[in-house]
Amino acid sequence: MSLNQRRRIFRPACLPLRWAALPTRAMVLAFVGGALTLAAALWMALRPSEAPARSPAVDFVTAGPTQVAVVDGATLRLKDRVVRLAGIEPPTRGETCHTTDGTEFDCGVAAANALAALVRDNLVECTVRGHDGNGRPLATCVSQGAALNQTLVAAGWARADRGKPDLLTAEGQARVAGLGLWGPAGWKGDARQ
Repeated sequence: MSLNQRRRIFRPACLPLRWAALPTRAMVLAFVGGALTLAAALWMALRPSEAPARSPAVDFVTAGPTQVAVVDGATLRLKDRVVRLAGIEPPTRGETCHTTDGTEFDCGVAAANALAALVRDNLVECTVRGHDGNGRPLATCVSQGAALNQTLVAAGWARADRGKPDLLTAEGQARVAGLGLWGPAGWKGDARQ
């Protein structure tokens, strides 16, 4: 064959689809798996959450006498809401206090009992302003016209947070008077003495 002659280029006729041209089983499974994963991710992102919603930063909660429960010395359950009294720090359950004769008692239980006595058979109104580090609503609560936060500190059943001057004054007066946890034997759990 000489190089001077024209060459004919043949194009193949349309051939029937071959098995080799179809996607493999692995490719089909990978596609289906990716599509299912994407669908699951979208469903997780768009579905409504079952987690409890964080309460508003500012709110007002009122509960009648049968709708109030004391959780601990600074926490109340009002209907279906739990609030923490702002600016106070009561002892935790299990902390030990002593009476003047040396008898031990649980400071946390005593503080919770003091709070229970203040709210027992009374309407409680709380103004929520913000949240603590654990996401719990912080509130200033009133029962029978008395601010529970202030009353607990003034009665000696809780420490005041350092950023609350009015509560620090009440705590100082309770210490001097030897009230509640500041009785003659003292509260061994207080590191600020």
